[in-house]
Amino acid sequence: MRFEFFDANARIGTVPNHDPRHFYTAEALLREMDLFGIAEAVVWHAWGNRWDWDLGNADLMKQLAGKDRLHPAWVVMHHYTTQMPPGPELVERMLEAGVVMARLFFGIWGASDEYMPWAYEELLGALEQARMPVARSGMTWPTSAPPTPIFR
Repeated sequence: MRFEFFDANARIGTVPNHDPRHFYTAEALLREMDLFGIAEAVVWHAWGNRWDWDLGNADLMKQLAGKDRLHPAWVVMHHYTTQMPPGPELVERMLEAGVVMARLFFGIWGASDEYMPWAYEELLGALEQARMPVARSGMTWPTSAPPTPIFR
């Protein structure tokens, strides 16, 4: 019996601190996947949660073009910062681009998004309606207390 593995949390793109475990290009990621027998992967771009959502998502799409084993996940956030369009419009763009997953990062730049469920209601509703999976990631917590749930 042969198992095929599917990685649902792969990342490409440059990061502030060089680490040999990071893959800067889709080609480098594919080589590593071949080495470990990983058939396919959902991939997000490091720039999306470090510097610029649009640039990260755009470079992701450019690098994944023509690579059928790699499936894009866009880093997204609510539209109240005006960096992203409103939820339904953003999800429509994602579907048109062939995006298979959304990634949310909380605590970026010291933001208290974790405590603003109202800000994500429209986006999460649109993602739910499209049946798009959502991966939630957090940065380091400022206290030892556990994070507050997004929705109660």
